[in-house]
Amino acid sequence: MFTRRNLLLSTAAGAASLGLPAVVRAEEVVLKTVSAWTEGTAFSRAFERFVARVNETGKGVVRLNYLGGGSKVMSPFDMGQAVRRGVFDVLNTNSAYYSNLIPEMNAIKLARVPIEQVRKNGGHEYINKIIGEKVNAHWLGNAKGYVPFHVYLSGKAREVSGPDFANLKLRVTPNYRPLFSALGATLMQTQPSEIYTAMDRGVVDGYGWPIQGIDELGLVPVTKVRIDPGFFVAPNETLINLDTWKKLGAPQRKVLEDAALWTESWLESYEAEETEKAKKMQQDAGIKVVTFSAADSKKYLDTAYDAGWKELLQISPQHGARLREFLS
Repeated sequence: MFTRRNLLLSTAAGAASLGLPAVVRAEEVVLKTVSAWTEGTAFSRAFERFVARVNETGKGVVRLNYLGGGSKVMSPFDMGQAVRRGVFDVLNTNSAYYSNLIPEMNAIKLARVPIEQVRKNGGHEYINKIIGEKVNAHWLGNAKGYVPFHVYLSGKAREVSGPDFANLKLRVTPNYRPLFSALGATLMQTQPSEIYTAMDRGVVDGYGWPIQGIDELGLVPVTKVRIDPGFFVAPNETLINLDTWKKLGAPQRKVLEDAALWTESWLESYEAEETEKAKKMQQDAGIKVVTFSAADSKKYLDTAYDAGWKELLQISPQHGARLREFLS
C-alpha cells in the first residue's frame, strides 16, 4: 500500500540520490549593517527607520543586524573600503567618505533634480554600474533627502559679505573643496570630531556642514555665523556589498528595494520639517545669518556648481558629462 509515509521516504531517498537535502527550508538572511553616522543623529535617523522597515516587513526573510555607526565602529573614511571587501554587508554613508574609491560619486552633491527623477531618467542605473565596478557595491537608494550645505564661521573669522573666502581657513571635505578653492579659501581637512577644537583654537575660521546637525557635533558654542544661501546637497547613500546582493534571492531583494523606495517616498517632507527645526535651533542659539544679495547669491551658486562640475569632468572625463545630464 502506497502511504504518505512511503511517499515521504521515497522523496527523501530520491533527494539523497541526487545529493540534495531531503528538506529544503528557507532561512532568514542576516546582514551586518553600519552607518557612517552616530545613532540617533540627523544623518542616521532616516536610515534607522529604513532598518526598522526592513526588519518589520522582512521577518523570516531578511534582517539587518544594525551594529551602530560613527567612529565607534571605525573611521567613516574607511567604511567604503570595508563594505567593498564585505566586512559589512550594508552601509549608510555620504559620497565624501568613499570618493577615494569612486570620485564619480562627487556628482551626487551636484544634483538639482529629485532622486525619483534620477531613477526614471536612467541616472540611478548608470551610477549603480559604476559603483559595482569600483566599490563592489549596489546602490539601494538614499537614506537622507536633499539637504543643503552651508558655511559656518567662528567669532574670530573676518566678516564675509559676499562670495569671497580669501584669507579664511576653512575645514574641507571633498564635498566643499571645489567651492572653497574657487573662492580663495585656505583648505584644511580634519575629522568631524576635530572641528570643535580647531575652531576653538583658531586653527580654522570655519567649516562646511549641512543645515542640520551642528548641535549634535557640539559645534554651536564655537559657531557664530551661518552664510546663506545653502549650496549643493548632502544625500546619504545606502549601499550593499555586491557579492552579498548577488547571493540574495528575489524575496530578500524585494524587501530591501521596497524599503528603500518607501524611505525615499517621505524624505522630502521629512527634511523640510527637520531643516526648519535646525534653523530655529541656530536662531535661538544666537547664530547670526549673513545673507548674500540676490546678485551675489547667484554668483555664489554659479561658482559652486561650475567649480563642482569642472572638478568632476577633470577627474572622470569618461563619465562626467553623462552624469551632468542625469543630475542637472
